[in-house]
Amino acid sequence: MIDFLTLPLKLVNRYQSFLVWLQLLQILILIGFL
Repeated sequence: MIDFLTLPLKLVNRYQSFLVWLQLLQILILIGFL
């Protein structure tokens, strides 16, 4: 059974970690161009 209270929290955690990876990629790209 899916818990509708913990599911959004898991999605938010995945979204936040995805944003962190995007920031890291942008930093690596900037360093690469420098």
